[in-house]
Amino acid sequence: MHFLVIGNPENRRLHSFIVEVDALKECSHSVISYIDLLDDKVKLDNYIRPNTVVKIDSPGENQTVRKKLIEYGKINIQHINNAFLSEFGRICYQDEWYRGFFSFLLDLKDKFSPFKLHFMNSIDSILIMFDKVETKKLLNQNKILTPIALDNIYNYTELRNQMFNKKIHNVFIKPAHSSSASGVIAFRTQGSFVKAISSVELISDQGDVRFYNSLKVRTYTDEKSIITLINNFLLGKVSLEQWIPKASFKGLSFDFRVVVINGKARHIVARTSKSPITNLHLGNARGNLSEIVTHISNERFESIKAVAENVAKCFPDCLYLGIDVLISANLRHIMVLEVNAFGDLLPNLIDDGETVYEAQIKASIQKWSKHETI
Repeated sequence: MHFLVIGNPENRRLHSFIVEVDALKECSHSVISYIDLLDDKVKLDNYIRPNTVVKIDSPGENQTVRKKLIEYGKINIQHINNAFLSEFGRICYQDEWYRGFFSFLLDLKDKFSPFKLHFMNSIDSILIMFDKVETKKLLNQNKILTPIALDNIYNYTELRNQMFNKKIHNVFIKPAHSSSASGVIAFRTQGSFVKAISSVELISDQGDVRFYNSLKVRTYTDEKSIITLINNFLLGKVSLEQWIPKASFKGLSFDFRVVVINGKARHIVARTSKSPITNLHLGNARGNLSEIVTHISNERFESIKAVAENVAKCFPDCLYLGIDVLISANLRHIMVLEVNAFGDLLPNLIDDGETVYEAQIKASIQKWSKHETI
């Protein structure tokens, strides 16, 4: 079996996957970089062999790729401000990036069409997962519980009005096409008191307002700053939903990242945090899974795995998914927060003797080894 990986060669994700492929002497691999594809330098015939499995990996953590995808997707802007893009962590052009990624993947799908290939995750499903609004619709159509959505909101005033009318006091605002908590805001109201929790750093300098991703989760209580923050992200497509308080253990709230491989919940981490945002790269830690399972009960943990496996059924053309699942503070409700196309980077996590990538590779062999493609 031959594995063809689309990704950024310098990235640890790709490197870790290739190491696992090489460890299995029966498999071979080749790599095509996003940059070479975007620059139209690739002749696919040189990379495809009989029984080829394609893994499309994350385009993230590469500024050149980011800029090229934004250029690929620009429609309503005449000029990309390179100064914005050169500033480390600056949040800008999120919708243009998605349009570029969307168009790029559809073009890639056309280029692959003459070949008979196996895709770990289909291009169509990757595009759905990179749209939080569409993903939520798909889950709800399949009777999978998610937090209540708020719709047709384009500014802070409309948000406050709809929250008041629906008697919702806490919401999450998530840019529809972001990842790694970029632009995510947890917003809370209590009478005239307002609070926003976010990893976004807002900088205002003589009328110039800028927004940056940060590894520090910040709390804003000044309504003027909160209005500026929220209105900025409501300019683009967002997923707005009720903020459900998560269960807690030893003073930390937690949720679960569940990697489902070939329909089965496999590698699972409990993500713990002092804030409502649990992403591990923000300084949050993996919780002691066995202790947390004991805390919530094994029966509830099995239900969490079952929910994740039901989510995977919504994406039948995906070998693996990274699914974020919460259990509510009262331990009564299990809800799906997000479905991640590239949610499989969980280093040093072992299930049944296999790393995440090793399990993906072996599942591919089991699923497709008897097929011939070219």
